[in-house]
Amino acid sequence: MNARILLLGLLVFLSVSTFGQQRKVLIIGIDGTRQDALQAASTPSIDALISNATYTYDGLTQFPTYSGPGWTSMLTGVWSDKHGVTDNSFIGENLNEYPHLFELVKLAQPDAYCASVCQWGPINNEVVVQADFQVNTSSMQQTEDEGVDQLSIEELDVLFMHFDDVDIAGHSYGYSIDVPEYMSAIESADSHVGNVIAALQARPTYADEEWLVVVSTDHGGIGFGHGGSSYEERNIFIVFSGPNFPNEELETEWETWESSPSLALNLNQTGVYGVLDHDVYEFDQGEDFTIELRLKTNGWTGDPSIISDKDWLSGYNPGFILSCQADETTWKYNLGDGANRIDLDGGVINDGEWHHIAVSMDADGQTFLFQDGEVVASATEMLSGSIISGLPIGVGEDGTLDYDFDFDGWIDELRIWNVALSEITLGSWACDELDVFHENYDDLIGYWKMEEIADVVIDGTDPNNQVDLALINGPYISEEGPMTCQAVLTEAPVMVDIVPTALTHLCIPIEKAWDIDGEPVGISIEDCSSSVLEGELSSFVLYPNPTSTLLTIRADDQIITNWRVFSTLGKVVASGSFSNSTVLDVSSWESGVYEIQLTHNSESTVVRISIL
Repeated sequence: MNARILLLGLLVFLSVSTFGQQRKVLIIGIDGTRQDALQAASTPSIDALISNATYTYDGLTQFPTYSGPGWTSMLTGVWSDKHGVTDNSFIGENLNEYPHLFELVKLAQPDAYCASVCQWGPINNEVVVQADFQVNTSSMQQTEDEGVDQLSIEELDVLFMHFDDVDIAGHSYGYSIDVPEYMSAIESADSHVGNVIAALQARPTYADEEWLVVVSTDHGGIGFGHGGSSYEERNIFIVFSGPNFPNEELETEWETWESSPSLALNLNQTGVYGVLDHDVYEFDQGEDFTIELRLKTNGWTGDPSIISDKDWLSGYNPGFILSCQADETTWKYNLGDGANRIDLDGGVINDGEWHHIAVSMDADGQTFLFQDGEVVASATEMLSGSIISGLPIGVGEDGTLDYDFDFDGWIDELRIWNVALSEITLGSWACDELDVFHENYDDLIGYWKMEEIADVVIDGTDPNNQVDLALINGPYISEEGPMTCQAVLTEAPVMVDIVPTALTHLCIPIEKAWDIDGEPVGISIEDCSSSVLEGELSSFVLYPNPTSTLLTIRADDQIITNWRVFSTLGKVVASGSFSNSTVLDVSSWESGVYEIQLTHNSESTVVRISIL
């Protein structure tokens, strides 16, 4: 086990029982299930779970939308930039640093019984660790049978089950509500889910247990496959069903607004282009960068450059380019090092509308293409050679300033950063002018608003370090706009929320050092508390109660609190003080009832706790 995780485990041993109820988790994964198809299919078993659940049809997974990164993200609570799984080969995995759910559960409860039943074997073979039972199956029926067998074991605490036939049907017949075979596979999976839930509810100890049932999928699909970045592939459903979860559908809400009309650089004349010539823009391997701009085109022929520092005669040449594509409809991104190249396709821009486009390159991770605030493509491969071209950046041209095809349209709000910006950040600022309130403003190394009617367009960053955009053949500036933008106002649950929700249901606090990307949904660790105690200046939370290992006491303010523990005979058995929170190791205490006295500024509160 990773030494860092082991040390944390010693700090967070908590019981998975609370209020006399044994808290347990069942996670059911149905591979490749589009949420619209799930809603259209006849699924009485999943519908019954949803009737007592916090759920969403607006959930998202990341891309590339392969099963390897999908299931790994679901079962570790982190995205692929941390766990390292980017395809089904699992090459580059970092699961020692970001372990499976079972390991985190066993840190808190070493005796917890965890089982994994998977129809797609790589989940068990590559991701699952510390399972007390795991088996790879060959059919949904065998998956059901093995899962039902595990549910007959009284000691079972966490069970993961994977059904694969829906994804198989999607690959064979198509991922669509209009494909009978695909819909039939969803309905068959629902029947197996119903049998599993019936077995769960038939447990002799069920009345003394509190189960969280999670049902979700790893990705959607489009056509006959998945793996891309389309919304149809990233969109998933997530169901959290249990007695402590509010019956509520969580949806993504969007804020929509328009940019203010402004001047823009008009490059609709043959031979008109701009030049940025400065060493600060010569990015090389190991350096992060983001390039973003607004544009509107009049159409084009060939594959003209939008912005580039390379000789576009070949995509293998060193340097980058955002260019129009020869299909006369879409745009693309290319990066070369002289021997190898990366190519990513953007969306439609030849539609007479303004668009915001961007490339964000994390030299240690992924390259993302964005259009109008959303990811449209990504790549995980890195180039090994130098990408420095030695050429200036051409705006409306390539780095040679002499490419055969010319960009025809407007460019506005050109920005260059020495950091890889996120999807949320880019989308939030796409329609607005930049100011010092931008979270990455200190990383901005070039900003051209395209509003000066002159032979140069001034860089809007540090006035003492301006890099002007020199226009060739005169300034063609015209007023253009507005552009419509949207940003997430309220985000629906995402795939990495499943692990922290399961841990919280089990009364296991999420340690910051675990670096989990997700958040608990529909539940709080305070739901494990036996008491909320009101003091003079603060309230105190104690959990779990009863316990047999550790007891956490937490105040809502950074205050000094003295504590004493009394036995039933009035003897002080332990004492101390803390600020904000403390964890008491009670594993050596005799079973029984104790009283804890909390004192702050002469104000005292007493609560009883039970040691098992």
